[in-house]
Amino acid sequence: MFRRFGLFLTAFLFLLCSTAYAASVDRVVAIVNDDVITQIELENRLTGLYAEIKARGATAPPEDVVRKQLLERMINDRLQLQAADRLGIDISEQELDAAVMTVAQNNKMTLRQLREALAQQGITYQVFRESIRTDMVINQIFVRRIRNSVIVTEEELDDFIDKGGGRADAREYDVSHILIRVPETANASEVETARRKAEEAKSRLNQGMGFAEAAATFSDAPDALEGGRLGWREPRQLPELFTQALSAVDVGQSTDILQSANGFHILHVNDARGANETAVTQTLVRHILMRTDEFLSDDEAEHRLQQLRERILNGEEFSELARIHSDDTLSAAKGGELGWVSPGEVVPAFEDVMQQLQPGEISQPVQSPFGFHIIEVLDRRQKNMGEEATRARARAQLVAQKSDERYEQWLRRLRDESFVEILEK
Repeated sequence: MFRRFGLFLTAFLFLLCSTAYAASVDRVVAIVNDDVITQIELENRLTGLYAEIKARGATAPPEDVVRKQLLERMINDRLQLQAADRLGIDISEQELDAAVMTVAQNNKMTLRQLREALAQQGITYQVFRESIRTDMVINQIFVRRIRNSVIVTEEELDDFIDKGGGRADAREYDVSHILIRVPETANASEVETARRKAEEAKSRLNQGMGFAEAAATFSDAPDALEGGRLGWREPRQLPELFTQALSAVDVGQSTDILQSANGFHILHVNDARGANETAVTQTLVRHILMRTDEFLSDDEAEHRLQQLRERILNGEEFSELARIHSDDTLSAAKGGELGWVSPGEVVPAFEDVMQQLQPGEISQPVQSPFGFHIIEVLDRRQKNMGEEATRARARAQLVAQKSDERYEQWLRRLRDESFVEILEK
């Protein structure tokens, strides 16, 4: 569900290990549009980051390299939070409470034990909550701004499957990467500078530097300080450029330098395994859709669906209200039913909520590229599906691939269009 790898656990480790930085005078180390990052913020994050690197058993690069990489990450986070404000994205207190409870459960703690652990390290509970809120907001940016806009056509899907996508026996790779970013408006000199940096990273790898250390030292990707770890991916979930390169290297090896529109890449295979999925989970689902236009605003559509939901909870038939009110004419004629839905067959915004619902549960209004929905899950089943399973897997892989590519492009454009001044020496 969450894009940022180790989202809650990372936040927990950072806050648990960090201590307040005792500085006699705080100062600004970066200006990000109309906001600033201070030295105290940077030092607090640096302390936690070194503890996290140590916990992973990794070798930390020199401090000046880590400071530079960390400041870049903080700038990117700040830019995304500013974008969230413009989009009206917010996290409710109830959502935040649930997320904090998830952190406690993932670390086998009660909420009280989590509070005590934080207090022992001098971390206030409120500071911890706000760090979780930040990660959740950035995840919402990804879902709304990027993932929900991804559409996979049947023609794309057919071509993807023809090239091997969606196979149940496809290899999966535990992958790390190094990205040397090239600005969208880069001239020949800037491209050559980035190329030389990539060549230096590859040379250091050939001389025995660990990949995680090289990623933290050279990579411009947001996950650089986690060793560039992408986690387990099927080749077709990655940009097409990477597929052939991965198949040519063994576990523990790195690819040659690869060039894309975003810059230069080096991939590393941490592990590999064969996928053996033979069945998919299908969901029997129905919905009521309201499309927005110049006559119906987002707020009004959401309000009307909330009223319909209350009527259903008070005993009115979902199917009858769907026939009368739903703008999806095909499903409205069937009482809102979409039939048995496999993974990847509906847009991500719809699927994410659908997968969280229990049979008989009705969602709050959900926004997708088609409008606003309320969703009811009627049943679930496991089914061996042959070709259908292949298409479902292929669609999910294509959505993931497109989302990652668009997210990287969006981050690069966001940075290029913003005013950023780094004052840290």
